[in-house]
Amino acid sequence: MNRAFLLICAMSLCSMLSWGQTTWDLSETMTATLDSDGVLTISTTAEAEAMLDYTPPVEGNPPLWYEVRSTILSVIIEENVTTIGNCAFYECDNLIAATIPNSVELIGDLAFFVCMKLVSITIPNSVTRIGSGAFDNCQQLASITIPKSVVDIWRGAFHACWNLKKVTVEWTTPLPFTLGDYIFVNPSAMTLIVPRGTIDSYQVTPVWQDFGTIEEVKTGAWQITETMSATLDEEGLFTVRTTATAEAMPDYEYWYTDLSNAPWADFCDDILSVNIEKNITTIGNYAFYRCENLASVTIPNSVETIGNSAFNWCHNLSSIIIPNSVTKIGERAIGSDKLESVTIPRSVTEIGECAFLNCWFLKEVTVEWSTPLTVSDDVFQGLYTTTGISYLITLRVPAGTRASYQTAPVWKGFKSIVEYDYTANSHIEPSTDLKAFASGGVLHVSGLQAGKAFSVYSLAGQLVYNGTAKAETEQITLNIRGNYIVTSGEQRGKVIVF
Repeated sequence: MNRAFLLICAMSLCSMLSWGQTTWDLSETMTATLDSDGVLTISTTAEAEAMLDYTPPVEGNPPLWYEVRSTILSVIIEENVTTIGNCAFYECDNLIAATIPNSVELIGDLAFFVCMKLVSITIPNSVTRIGSGAFDNCQQLASITIPKSVVDIWRGAFHACWNLKKVTVEWTTPLPFTLGDYIFVNPSAMTLIVPRGTIDSYQVTPVWQDFGTIEEVKTGAWQITETMSATLDEEGLFTVRTTATAEAMPDYEYWYTDLSNAPWADFCDDILSVNIEKNITTIGNYAFYRCENLASVTIPNSVETIGNSAFNWCHNLSSIIIPNSVTKIGERAIGSDKLESVTIPRSVTEIGECAFLNCWFLKEVTVEWSTPLTVSDDVFQGLYTTTGISYLITLRVPAGTRASYQTAPVWKGFKSIVEYDYTANSHIEPSTDLKAFASGGVLHVSGLQAGKAFSVYSLAGQLVYNGTAKAETEQITLNIRGNYIVTSGEQRGKVIVF
């Protein structure tokens, strides 16, 4: 009878945890609440409050939720909590994720000890200390970023994290350790990601020098203005966005290092594609100067100006669509060895000197003006022969305008001028929602509608892919390098270079 009674009690407890909610008062102002979804929330009504410290169970003071720790799947620590107490989530063996706010300054000793299923955690840049064994035996943790705010990491902080493969640090001067601190287990099997220009110092600093691979960071985030930001991801996609309704990118300058003074200039070699999001009105001077591995650019219909040298010395840039919102193309704006064709929309009223400087392999220029635009003699500098512009380049002009281009300064220098039907070959407009970019041999298309058909065409109009979107974002592997157009219903994406 007693065993049956205990079984019924145990079942009742499990039922309560599955369907109910449990709250513990940690202080007069701090509570911990475990809901039916396994989310444990730590909150305080104080302006700033530290969690209590606990001990392992054998020492008699485990956290109040220790007996139900296996039901905790995620932890949310809310704002104004300043520390995560010692042993706070000790042996929460089913904990998968934890959210830590920017108010936390200290992660206590053994705070996440033996959280064996913890796969993701972000340490905010408010944290200054990581305690002894804080993440010991978090065996599913694959990567961790330690912010530069951390000035103290205690012994064994990431010990026995057997699946930890990548550690990213933000200190320009390596944080010193004492040999034998066992911060990491088997670092020779891990990759250490360090700030630009610091790799030499990490290679000779105890603990850090033991990593099997040490690389400089290839990703980044920049706050350009209060409302404009930029990010660079691991695939080499550089995205500029703004929360304003209309905002111009700042102008930058040529710098003595042969780069510009743009904040991301040191990352230029890692930028493979650029996505300028809507509401940005200008691409600043020297914004992507000498991004020599940049292959494709997405420009929205909000951009009015492409600044001086914005894409100069981008030797691998093979595709750029200038939307018909653009009115000005700056001096030396585009310079690439791989660009073979470009369309200049009729919205453009000003083209700066040497705008297409040294686009050596340009084969086709399409213009949309019914009356030739007056431009300087050196717009296509580097493409001239002794008698005019290289015969390899074809100038495509609207039907009925060939004669005027044959007598117009600069334009008459093209050896081949052909007409096209402007109405049948109208300028390709970028969709507000449908976007595409190429990265790592894969065409990424976003802004699709699940269940709706979409297609990919070559510039010659040949269908190279046709399918139905399963989600908002799709990835397509194409085996032929070239320019492509993505369509879905009435939407038409930009030409993307693969």
